[in-house]
Amino acid sequence: MSRESDDDYVLRFSDEEVSRLQRQASRLAPATERVLVAAGLGPGMRILDIGCGAGDVAILAGNLVGRTGHVVAVDRDPRMLAIVRQRAGESAAAIETLRAEVLAIPRGQDFDAVIGRFVLMYQPDTLAAVRRLVTHLKPGGRLAFFEFDNSVPVTSFPTLPLWERASDLIGQAFLRSGTPQHLVFELHSALHRVGCTHVAAAVVDGLLQYPGNDYVGQLVVLLRSLLPVIEEYGLATVADLDLDTLAARLSGEATAIGGLGRGPIAFGVWGQIPA
Repeated sequence: MSRESDDDYVLRFSDEEVSRLQRQASRLAPATERVLVAAGLGPGMRILDIGCGAGDVAILAGNLVGRTGHVVAVDRDPRMLAIVRQRAGESAAAIETLRAEVLAIPRGQDFDAVIGRFVLMYQPDTLAAVRRLVTHLKPGGRLAFFEFDNSVPVTSFPTLPLWERASDLIGQAFLRSGTPQHLVFELHSALHRVGCTHVAAAVVDGLLQYPGNDYVGQLVVLLRSLLPVIEEYGLATVADLDLDTLAARLSGEATAIGGLGRGPIAFGVWGQIPA
């Protein structure tokens, strides 16, 4: 499955998936805020949040830019935008919603920053996407993205065989769907190539599995959302995965072995176009 457009988004919309995204967002909020602060977001700025999902990043950005700032939250899914509008009161800044594809956002407003979390991983051409997004910036505007790096294999110690198998399936499903394996490097290069200065990249978080933590449940929901891709490419079957018991088996394995597993690494990349 090649990634031709945003319509190829690999995760299915469901109440369970939205709940997973919100739990993930809560855990990643401190790391995401560090990226936005490092990129230079501050009071009074106008922010464009691409692929906003349920609005967690838009709310973080809104609290950084304050009452004198403004956030436009963009998503192609009207159900997600409805959630954002319901949550807009959680932000210090006004949040406006806009239904559009990431690379087809209408021109007309210039922004102080374009931001996004787990969005560019779904774009077929990282450089082309960044070139398009730069056109929405004012001179001196900033870009800041928070993504996963799938170039480093998952690992555990002492070894957690079931956890490594489940985590590897997720990585393989994303790769087969066209997610870049070396996105951190592609993004860093793309920001330089569009003329950004002060370009930086940093590892900001890592998904860890240990006895009793919430990542087990999120991993199972993610596998369920990825089932069509997993089955399409013959990576596993529903019977192989036995998702109804997988969370308990993963927790039991971690408890019995006393192991710690490290999943994908989360990173931030940011930069500023010339004033």
